Amino acid sequence: MIFTLILCAKSLTLEYDQTLADGKGGVKLDWSDIEGFYTHFRILRYKNNESPQTISAMDFISGDTVKVLNVYPVGHNDRGIDKVTITYKNRDSDEEVSEEVFKSALLKIWMEGGKYTQNGQEYDFTPYGALISGTEEKQLIYVDKMPSDEFTQNEGYKQIWDYDVVMLGTWDTNNANTQTVNIGNQYTNQELDAYLKAGFGILFGHDTLGYRYGNNNSYGEFASRLNMKVGMWENSPKQGSAYDYNYSTSFWGANVTIKKEGLLTSYPWDIGGVGTKLRVPYSHTCAQLAFGDVWLDFEEFETEDSNKKLEEPKGEYADANFKFYLTSNNNIAMIQTGHKNCESTDDERKIIANTLFYLKQRSNKKDLIDNDARDYESPNNPTISFTNVLSSLITAQLYSDDVGTKYGYIIHCYNDVKAETPVYSTEIANITITSNIKGYYYLVNSEENAVNIDKSIFLFTSTGEVEIPNEELGINVYLHAFSVDNNGHESQIVTTRVPTMTNYFTQEFHPYSIYDAFNLMIFSIFMKE
Repeated sequence: MIFTLILCAKSLTLEYDQTLADGKGGVKLDWSDIEGFYTHFRILRYKNNESPQTISAMDFISGDTVKVLNVYPVGHNDRGIDKVTITYKNRDSDEEVSEEVFKSALLKIWMEGGKYTQNGQEYDFTPYGALISGTEEKQLIYVDKMPSDEFTQNEGYKQIWDYDVVMLGTWDTNNANTQTVNIGNQYTNQELDAYLKAGFGILFGHDTLGYRYGNNNSYGEFASRLNMKVGMWENSPKQGSAYDYNYSTSFWGANVTIKKEGLLTSYPWDIGGVGTKLRVPYSHTCAQLAFGDVWLDFEEFETEDSNKKLEEPKGEYADANFKFYLTSNNNIAMIQTGHKNCESTDDERKIIANTLFYLKQRSNKKDLIDNDARDYESPNNPTISFTNVLSSLITAQLYSDDVGTKYGYIIHCYNDVKAETPVYSTEIANITITSNIKGYYYLVNSEENAVNIDKSIFLFTSTGEVEIPNEELGINVYLHAFSVDNNGHESQIVTTRVPTMTNYFTQEFHPYSIYDAFNLMIFSIFMKE
């Protein structure tokens, strides 16, 4: 069944459909009533009390594609990178192409599929930038690669306007420890800044921000656009001279945990909900503190080098996030892939694919499905009322309201590909989304506190009615319960004592009507206590 709620603001229509996104819900946006010619549109979304952000403009239903430019670091002088042979299919002719490249250029075969050969050994990759259904495969992410020296020194940066997203990296230190060949400069940054302001996406790899660059070297100036503070890696000011804090912070590991749910964790790969643990190549943060959206964190501190220590932030930044694996803000993001020099895992390639989709935030269409707009709030805790006390059982009724998530949308309309300012914007259209209560989980036992109870042993009721047979009752019996909505979000567990007066009387000595009347009287006294 399709449930829709339609709201309108001038030129913008919102329609909520609970059947979208595999039953988790989504919002259909339509601004086809807007007249005139526009080169593209951007969608600004408000969510609850959070700061508004632009959102992905990917159209998964029609098979929209993402064109990515991967600016990869090159080997040079004292900082070599192994050469490997990559093999992939030409996107136009479908013929196999083989070429020798630096190993830092593997993003293409991660997303499009293919293989690379190193020292006589082959490594095959399925296309993580494709939607695969049965035997059918639809390629959605296309990657072109550009060596960093061409990008920084031969005006290759001027080509970024042909792409939806630019990814910078990935390699340890971006292979820029001692030389400038893999470091951004005034001209690359001016072009990237304009590109970002025009609504295109940028994904920074490991060590491209933070490290020793501060805010004024290489790509360091983009840290602020990511709501990131940068410090002084290894307490060394070798390259930068401007920092947000003058000491080193770091967190090392290879296990990451999802901290935030959304489109970035569900499309095209559903990698799990909050708390899901994933495995990535060993990596670390590098004098970086994230204040934007943190999607994944390193879970446990682990190091392959006994000299590497946990370096926590202090002072005014003591509570800042220094162990993020992936963070974003609007159309810019940073991921910690690269420390292991283009080694990758299945989990990591899925995360990268999702992030590239997420960062495509411009559209030339006049409609969009926001698959990320759903009910993310937990329902209210259930109330418990006892409605029946008879000789054979006690009946409890559970009830809870679902709490919705509030959204607002504005469409910005542009008449130039490189425009930073819209020529027209719609009024805000608002909608509150609730998935509604699916049911309740409950458990009856003698434990007064539910803190250490395994939720997997709870029973489920869709109606909220719980019948407790008399033979299960003792002097101290408790009912534990929590509610769950149709998107799987749970309330807290509430606990109440079950009336047990009927346990002292039996029908053998009391006529049924007198027995129940007596029990009801005792029950009423109990409930007033």
